[in-house]
Amino acid sequence: REAKGMIVVEPAPMCQSSSAYAARVYEGARNRYEQAVLQNGQAVLLAVYRGRMSEGVSFDDDFARGVVCIGIPFPNLTEERIAQKRACNDFWQSRGLSSVSGNAWYESKALHAVAQALGRCIRHPRDFGALVLLDSRWSELGKAAQLPQWLQPFMVDRGDADSAALLVQEHFRALAHRRPTQPGVGGQIKREPELKDEKEELKDEIKEEVKDEIKEEVKQEIKEEVKQEIKEEVTEDDAAADVAQPVYGLQPDLRDAGPLAVSHSIPRSQLAALDGKKSARPDAQLFQVPLV
Repeated sequence: REAKGMIVVEPAPMCQSSSAYAARVYEGARNRYEQAVLQNGQAVLLAVYRGRMSEGVSFDDDFARGVVCIGIPFPNLTEERIAQKRACNDFWQSRGLSSVSGNAWYESKALHAVAQALGRCIRHPRDFGALVLLDSRWSELGKAAQLPQWLQPFMVDRGDADSAALLVQEHFRALAHRRPTQPGVGGQIKREPELKDEKEELKDEIKEEVKDEIKEEVKQEIKEEVKQEIKEEVTEDDAAADVAQPVYGLQPDLRDAGPLAVSHSIPRSQLAALDGKKSARPDAQLFQVPLV
């Protein structure tokens, strides 16, 4: 136990609990594991295939220097939905409508789960670790060749546990000499204060970017409003120019009153047909019409 450090077990599925509560439980287990690694430099996390810890979590750098996959997680053949799915694939393949048989689909489910679990360890180009497939069927049945291509150049078959352990020991001893010293890059984990400082800096940068974006959006809105106001003003000016100008003339119902200068609205286009003298005033036309 001293060599392993703290042992953390992935919580069992909580189907009857709320998703928020289940997430808190899983997060608590993960935090216990990571704190143990930070404080003691070692810990063991026991997880299950297709669980949250083996598929939905990224364990970068020292948080995972090794993954041991025990067995091959083939789906349960006694489940009705699994049997129906295999039969369905075989049915469509027999009619030439599918290239995936029931057995091929069945094996792919197991291989996908293993590939996901192995991927928790290597998270970036400078990350490293040891991946162990603890089951003789990988070599006896040739199942290892069906795993992702990026794993194939690193496959080494060992028939017994002692030789496998020696190989892993040599692997890490060789990496220790060229292990980078820069915190958090392919070697050591950044401590919490460093992560917090970087997070604050990134947050400030994002704030400035958001402010600039909002300013541009506000500018565009103001421009559109000003354009609309100018259009309305221009339209009103054009309409006012087309309205007939007030002139001085003779009201039709005041013939007997003698020559008078009264307000009357006559379009400019009709002024040329009238006899009389026009006023010099720009906003009106003055003329006298003799009474009949």
